[in-house]
Amino acid sequence: MTGRHVVLTILAATFSISPASAQEGVELFGYFEPQLSAADLNGKVTQLASNKLRVDLATALSERASFAGNYIYVAYQGWTEYHLTDYLPDHLVSALPPGSLDPYVLEFTNRNDLDNACLRIAFEGFDLSLGKLQISPGSGYAWNPTDLFNAKDMLDPTYENPGHSAVQVDIPLATRGTAMLLYGPEENLEASSTFGRIKLHAGPLDVSLAGGQRLVQLTDFSTGAASTERRRLLGGDFAGELLGLGVWGEAAFNNMEVSDDYIEGLIGADYTFDSGCYLLNEFYVNEQGATDKRDYDVNRWMRFLTAERKTVTRAQWYLYGSVPATDLLSVGGSIITSLSDGSFVVVPTMAYNIATNLDLTLFGNIYAGEEGAAYSPKLGQGGLLRLRYYF
Repeated sequence: MTGRHVVLTILAATFSISPASAQEGVELFGYFEPQLSAADLNGKVTQLASNKLRVDLATALSERASFAGNYIYVAYQGWTEYHLTDYLPDHLVSALPPGSLDPYVLEFTNRNDLDNACLRIAFEGFDLSLGKLQISPGSGYAWNPTDLFNAKDMLDPTYENPGHSAVQVDIPLATRGTAMLLYGPEENLEASSTFGRIKLHAGPLDVSLAGGQRLVQLTDFSTGAASTERRRLLGGDFAGELLGLGVWGEAAFNNMEVSDDYIEGLIGADYTFDSGCYLLNEFYVNEQGATDKRDYDVNRWMRFLTAERKTVTRAQWYLYGSVPATDLLSVGGSIITSLSDGSFVVVPTMAYNIATNLDLTLFGNIYAGEEGAAYSPKLGQGGLLRLRYYF
């Protein structure tokens, strides 16, 4: 059965829910999202179009049990293969053996899968969730040091993350806090993931302690050899309000089985003025990044481009702001700066509510930095247009 047939079958089944079922609490909703992006890569303008359909279903099975899930189908058209060497500094490419990195291609293929599906059952003293779950620990906006499972896009950090197959137990604590235990099964116990988090209330702040372990990939791009190593994490975060400011922080120590141990952390604050103007700041440091762009070697770049690592540069600053131009239109943008090498990327944004269930969003990305810096124009000037219709 093709992806198109699967989508049509699911739509037929969900839209044929009987009125009696609807009265019992079955909810059907979702969105359709066409998107067009363009980028200038080494003087060549590339375009990638996508059409995404997400169908969500949620229902209360009883007073103690519920189900929620969504299915996603994405079709791509245009320039769907991006060679990662196109993003590397010229001096690194010229020093590589010819063709040594040819196999490393970022390819966009049509997506057709169950994105999230969760059965949640309330027992006496705890809740049990099973299925493909949303796992998004941490209080950070652009980065999340305590997140073992997801890789954020700094240009669009609030975009939804995929689900992960797991079993999760949530336990309410007497102090109005919660404890969460999670197990992510893989092919055997040794390869499986574990994660735990305790969240407590401390005056105006919510404070969390977290720990876990997961196998991650480590590639030596100079030789092409790939292996796995265990990442063990111990960290925590806080979030709340102080002196009228929204404040948060997050940090983690990572014990690595093969590569060097490292610490990463962030601190942030935001504020909304009476005019509706909103400002957000976040400072982030990661010991895996280098402090000098001359130390951004092939492995650092490729591990960043393939999402094995979060960064090539050590210290960064994220600034975001928006202002309502009209009741339906807001304009703003973000600036992401490497404090280690001085380069930055500007991401202007515009969001327009065309109709009650129809939103238009525009993004740009303008890189400014020297050759070889973390945010040099080598990464591709461009932009993105996104429409989203909710149903």
